[in-house]
Amino acid sequence: MNIPNAKSQGETHELLQEVESIESILARDHDPAEVQQKVEELLEALEKGDIFSKRAVEIAILCQSRGKIKALLSHSAIQGDGHEKTRASLEKIAAMLNPVEAIGKMYGYKPYPETVERLDLGVNWHQMEESLADLDMRRFDQITTDSDGILQQSNKLADFWKKGLFKCEVESNQEKSLKLEVIKSIRKLKESGKVGESLLFSLDNPNFSKGDLAHTCVGNFALEKIDKENHTEWDMNDRIVGAAYRDQNVASKMLGMAEQMISKYGKEVGRPQEVVASVGQVNVLVWLLKQGYVPTSDEDQERLDRLMRGDELLTIASAPGDEKEDEKREWYMFEKSKLLDENGQHKAKVWDRSLANYRQADHYMVSSFRIRLKHRV
Repeated sequence: MNIPNAKSQGETHELLQEVESIESILARDHDPAEVQQKVEELLEALEKGDIFSKRAVEIAILCQSRGKIKALLSHSAIQGDGHEKTRASLEKIAAMLNPVEAIGKMYGYKPYPETVERLDLGVNWHQMEESLADLDMRRFDQITTDSDGILQQSNKLADFWKKGLFKCEVESNQEKSLKLEVIKSIRKLKESGKVGESLLFSLDNPNFSKGDLAHTCVGNFALEKIDKENHTEWDMNDRIVGAAYRDQNVASKMLGMAEQMISKYGKEVGRPQEVVASVGQVNVLVWLLKQGYVPTSDEDQERLDRLMRGDELLTIASAPGDEKEDEKREWYMFEKSKLLDENGQHKAKVWDRSLANYRQADHYMVSSFRIRLKHRV
């Protein structure tokens, strides 16, 4: 992953050098006390902020350093009795080198505590990939608002038409099989008459009641198709993983499969395809950068650099009372002037859930600090 950020190189190299020095000690005949001392020195430096604190953070270096620390945890030289403290300190270091948490630390941000217990699904991802291989993506363009069996819905802002492209059951460790579905959605805005076509890709768990969104929705992606002059863009304007299934690689697996479907579509129509996303949350930003996404323009690169520098005009915030909501609104990036009123409080309409305020200037979906990323598939 290449995320240019020259101002951070000195500091991030210092971090990597410290981690690699522990590797080198373990690679030769070593004194256990020397290893423990070096690990404790690194932990102390991180806790004090001597290596990074309100300074630039390079995501690629953090990921590389964290990977090395995790590898050291399984090193034969620090297993068994007498090395408990060293292993415990290495585990603390690995947690601190989480890129999302490191960026949060720069901005003094603390997320809400988790309120939903994680549920390990044991999803058969290989089966999902094999099943999706049968999907004929040419059908996407064949579906119109007049197609037989198409379902129509409406709200105050738009009319919608939906028709399934593919569905199947997916094996897991749950009593009932998970439900995988791929849908084409057509939306017509009532005010402007603008029409958009989207690919909806969802994985649901039927073992819970429909109102329990934290458990029924395993993952849900929406990508709007936009034809450009020389290629087709798929704007990933929605991506959700149920609260019970986070930190299980669900998002990365489902994104990879969505990209495979779009790549297949591109080969069938003979046109380059690109997935884009306008990102306003630190955790989503880091996730996509790790998936190989890059800023779409010099302006977006500069916005990314500002975030990594710990720009004092930026901040990170969550919706008040967010811990009680099914879908957490946290880790959002803002220009302070867009988030705060003259009293330093969140502006009244920023977190408004009502549909009428969804596109208002102060609403977080509009006012948050956004970085646009892209990935050719």
